[in-house]
Amino acid sequence: MRDFLRRFRESAVHYKSIKALTLCAMFIALNIVLDFFSLQLTPTLRLGFGFLTSAMVGMLFGPAMAMGTGFATDILSFLLINSRSGGYFPGFTISAIVGGLIYGTVLYKRPIKLWRSFAAKGLINVVVNIGLNTLWLSFTQGKAVSILIIDRIIKNACLWPIESILLFLVSVMVYKVAQRSGIARAGV
Repeated sequence: MRDFLRRFRESAVHYKSIKALTLCAMFIALNIVLDFFSLQLTPTLRLGFGFLTSAMVGMLFGPAMAMGTGFATDILSFLLINSRSGGYFPGFTISAIVGGLIYGTVLYKRPIKLWRSFAAKGLINVVVNIGLNTLWLSFTQGKAVSILIIDRIIKNACLWPIESILLFLVSVMVYKVAQRSGIARAGV
């Protein structure tokens, strides 16, 4: 617990850095753009790429910055894209914040390893996608959780290895660029 709190405090210090705030703003913009591009694998199985930006903020700047970025991304996505399709629901903002917390906790100041990518994405899939988002969809669509959850479990189980490998590959590339530009943390 002390290690988590220490990392959280270290992450919060990034809010004072113009460079960190600028990079997070660019990741937010990239996330919104990436939400337009997804691969529809089956009628119920869609591979999106926006999660990569949340994970990169978590990896580079930790849980505090990733939570704030998740919040801002969700609000801006709603205002710019989803506002025409219905009302705002705060549950999905909570999911974005929790996702940032998970990515930041699992990836920040830790060596980039394939198993860590699987762990981070697995936690996101179980806690956020299957847990929270199924609950929010139940509220907004008026369907029972028991009706929604089977398809969501299958979808997330199928996408887990693909998204985890993608997360690992992108993490390696982004970390190399961040190291060269002096953004990446030392000692990893």
